[in-house]
Amino acid sequence: MTGLLHDTVEDTGVTLEQLRERFGDEVATLVDGVTKLSKLELQQELKAKKKRHNLGDVFPPEQAHVDEPSPAEKQAANLRKLVLAMSDDIRVLLIKLTDRLHNMRTLSFVTSPSSRRFKAEETLQIYAPLALRIGMYDLAKELETLSFEELHPADFKKISEEQAAYQKSGQLFTIISEIRQALEPHGTLVDLHVQNASTFRLWLRMKQSKTNHQMSDPASSGSMAQRNESRLPLGDCVRLILVVSSPLACYEALGVVHQQWRSLGVFKDYISTPKPNRYQSLHTTVLGPNMQLVDLMIRTQPMHEVASRGILAEWQQQIEAGAKEPSLSGAKYSWLRSLQTISDASAEADDFIEAAQMELLPDQVFCFTPNGDILSLPRGSTPLDFAYAIHSSIGNHCYLARVNGRPQSIHSTLRNGDLVELIQRKTQEPAADWENLVVSGRARAEIRRYNNAKRRGQLEHAGRVLLHRAATADAPLTQQSPERQSEGNPAVRMNAVPFSAKLSLFTDAQVFQAARTLPGMSQLQSVTDIYARLAQGKTLPTELLNALKLLNGQPLLPPPPPPPLPPPTPQPSAAAGSASAEDSRESSEARESLVVQFARCCTPVAGDEVQGVLQESTGRRRLVVHRASCRALASQVKLTGKHVQVRWGSTFGHLHNRYMARLTIKLQRACHSLLNIVAKADELNVTITRYAERAGEWPSAAFDVKVRDRGHLQQLMAEIGTLPFVQNVSRT
Repeated sequence: MTGLLHDTVEDTGVTLEQLRERFGDEVATLVDGVTKLSKLELQQELKAKKKRHNLGDVFPPEQAHVDEPSPAEKQAANLRKLVLAMSDDIRVLLIKLTDRLHNMRTLSFVTSPSSRRFKAEETLQIYAPLALRIGMYDLAKELETLSFEELHPADFKKISEEQAAYQKSGQLFTIISEIRQALEPHGTLVDLHVQNASTFRLWLRMKQSKTNHQMSDPASSGSMAQRNESRLPLGDCVRLILVVSSPLACYEALGVVHQQWRSLGVFKDYISTPKPNRYQSLHTTVLGPNMQLVDLMIRTQPMHEVASRGILAEWQQQIEAGAKEPSLSGAKYSWLRSLQTISDASAEADDFIEAAQMELLPDQVFCFTPNGDILSLPRGSTPLDFAYAIHSSIGNHCYLARVNGRPQSIHSTLRNGDLVELIQRKTQEPAADWENLVVSGRARAEIRRYNNAKRRGQLEHAGRVLLHRAATADAPLTQQSPERQSEGNPAVRMNAVPFSAKLSLFTDAQVFQAARTLPGMSQLQSVTDIYARLAQGKTLPTELLNALKLLNGQPLLPPPPPPPLPPPTPQPSAAAGSASAEDSRESSEARESLVVQFARCCTPVAGDEVQGVLQESTGRRRLVVHRASCRALASQVKLTGKHVQVRWGSTFGHLHNRYMARLTIKLQRACHSLLNIVAKADELNVTITRYAERAGEWPSAAFDVKVRDRGHLQQLMAEIGTLPFVQNVSRT
């Protein structure tokens, strides 16, 4: 019923109250969960959200002005509402996914190209990953395919044609026949399915494999359909699903297949350890006839149904087994709790959308707590991501981890199956660079919230001090005695006191009212924002002081003299900058909205040969700088970014006074080398931020250092290389 009525409130004049009266509370609640916010509701939501994320709400409601919401704010507000509704009833997500699938199937009827592209991108980044979270692989695959067809039609056509060709090929028929012949004597094979791989996922893998080639030969860029490439491997295009009679028969069939064909060692057991979305199957890759790689999935019929339809099949199986009615609450889903945390922690729309997309990345690792619970995290996550996935307070105070019983840095990379134990310290708090060292959206949102709150408090205090200092140098304030006020006499100059002493008479609401009259401050939402603006130098304290005096009828201070013009500087050449038009107005404006980060996987320092990955999400632009030799560069381009050429210049060269680098030392013998290495680092004014030794037949040491540039780092490496117990020094 809800599926039929889901658009009535949004597209017709029917109200929720009318739906509730006609169809009951349950249907009305579900319809409300999938209904987008109206313009008025959206403005009210944005106003409430800004109040929640400010440290104080000191202004009257009628003064809380909200501009026309931007597309990013609309998207974020509607996603927040969906997350909240899913937490109460997960069926809201099922209805929303079905609605989005219908929208994508009819996308060709949308006339606006930009609207089609926006919906396709949103589907790929939000709704397809949500479908995967509840195990609905078939629906997620169709959403990805329809979106991919809209965004990259030429590449979609090429891959689809190759998949169709394999479906009809004698090569595939031979493989299927040999599998049936091998399993028939055992009597366990129930069915065999040929499944096309997701065209979008296959395209991502192709894109990753060609990234290095594109870097060395920019002329090779363009759609894959435009390049003459060899045929895609069979194992990439299609997968074989073997449905057998029982869980034990799955392992028996696996042994038969490995006896028939050579296994490549790529084996995953999701039967003994199911994924968080209840997915179960055995995965293996073998070298089949004609040296073709073949991907096989082995599962039972109930497992196959859950793998295809997710929680819908799971609920049906529970009901058929006579179990109690399944819980509809979304509170049991850890990924949904993470999204709720991200929503609460993210004040800005761009931050929320970006963090939600990171949290929903399909590539995951599964790690264990000491109690045996499984946590799913985005691939590349660290123990710090693991800590924040449990609770924000654990993440805020985490300073060390034990991974599989061995001490590890909280910034080390976790792998599938790792057992993670966290060690906390009360004095530990999130550092400023933690936000760039985590992978999960939840961890990034929590770190950003903590540091923003801390910084806002510091800025507010600094702004109050600046205003007080400006008032201290001012003339006395005219004050009227209570007796004269009662007599209705005009103000007289008596009991004159410095204006700074009278600042305490002005409430925060009056400061807010005065500040809103100043240019550039009419959109601020709290007195904290006002004092922060003073501390950042965006508004002069004397300007706010004058506004306060106007409210009190006092004479104005003379305007401050204009700052002296800076001396003219020569324009840097193209070779000295990061781009040929580096100092143009357009580039300057672009850089103002561009956040530059240095990749922690390869830790580039000034002077290294570097490449950039440009990431864009709902108006937020981030340039992640890698060393040109970084092995993770290709995968980062594949996941979220676009490769760009960068080089050190007047902008990049002064972003940081110090750069972090990672070194590995091979030791000739086991020894306590730390004191000797620290002494060499001190001589060169190098800071060591992390150090760890590894024992064994070939002992080694790894540490992080902060240096000025590549020359400084090479000097340190040369000095360490002179130590008698050091065999080799290299960067990692």
